[in-house]
Amino acid sequence: MKRIPLLTVIGIACCVTGCGVMPSNTSSFPESTGTTSNQIIEKNSYNFTPQKPVIPYTGSEDKQELTAARFRDMDVYELQQPIDYPNFKYDWITTVVPKSGKPFSVDEVSTLLHLLDDTSEKVYVMKEGSSTWQPFVLKSQREIYRKLAIGYKLYSKVQFNASKDGYSKQQLINYKAGLEANLAKLPYASLTYNYTVEQATDVSHKMAWFIHKNSKWAVIRLKADGVYKGKDVWDVMMSVGLQYGANNHFYWYNTDFENASKTYMSAWTTTPKGYFNPENIRDGKVTTNELVFGFSIPRSIAPEEIFDAMYNIAQYAQSRLGGTITPPVNTENELKQIRTVVKSLQNENMITGTGDALYLFEEDDWVE
Repeated sequence: MKRIPLLTVIGIACCVTGCGVMPSNTSSFPESTGTTSNQIIEKNSYNFTPQKPVIPYTGSEDKQELTAARFRDMDVYELQQPIDYPNFKYDWITTVVPKSGKPFSVDEVSTLLHLLDDTSEKVYVMKEGSSTWQPFVLKSQREIYRKLAIGYKLYSKVQFNASKDGYSKQQLINYKAGLEANLAKLPYASLTYNYTVEQATDVSHKMAWFIHKNSKWAVIRLKADGVYKGKDVWDVMMSVGLQYGANNHFYWYNTDFENASKTYMSAWTTTPKGYFNPENIRDGKVTTNELVFGFSIPRSIAPEEIFDAMYNIAQYAQSRLGGTITPPVNTENELKQIRTVVKSLQNENMITGTGDALYLFEEDDWVE
């Protein structure tokens, strides 16, 4: 792996929610409305007639080798399957078995689904003749299910508004009572739980501690001497191969590992409004005094290698746009902090960037 110079920058910052640049739903990263392969076009809202071209999707220089990295020893990720759902380690699972000879119908499960209004609850089914759980999706009225499970995620930073506390015992007692009242509408034979209330409370608090301890981002900031013009920033991002995507940020997308995080790193700005818009860039309405390059360490498939590449991208942006990479931090010390997070996850049998790491460390976590 190429080793970067000592005088570089990384900010290791605890992820926070509720900041001005927090993405709301990044499960996919669509192109901007009206994109073509090489340009965005503005469309008339009445007859959808293409109007004037907006902005090119190719840079004035070709530096895409900066985002063409291939990582060492990554075969392990090809072997990582998506985690089984429901997650019996981090969810409180209620398994529901129907009465003998009376499997649950699609209508019965649908009725239950409408009664559940907590975003932490997910419904899973096991079809007749199957031994595999799958998320419930309303497809065929003819499907029947020999088991039903409700998975209740025992901690979420987004759900708890970044609080470091998990559920209290009383909260889980109340949840259990409400759930069982809803399940009473189903003709079931038995209910079983993977955890007692006390165990679920303990798991929730441990998850809260673990997630907050390891919710770290690697961040490099490039401060402008004055301001950066939007068109210049756009051209730099296109030149290095970053792509415009969700939340009007730029992304280095993962196109190599199916079961890993969808992105390697992102680029954004904290200058209000905190994002880039192609139409506004075209019209000369965007300036910013800072660029931020970063990625979530626990969600990263190869955090050290990606940090190396990210630093090279930041240096290239500096060479084109000017400004200062700040604050100066000893690289080896900061890489040690990255390794600390990696080791912490390994101690819990997790691999960064895949499986349970993606489940616990959500995409909605962001950093200012």
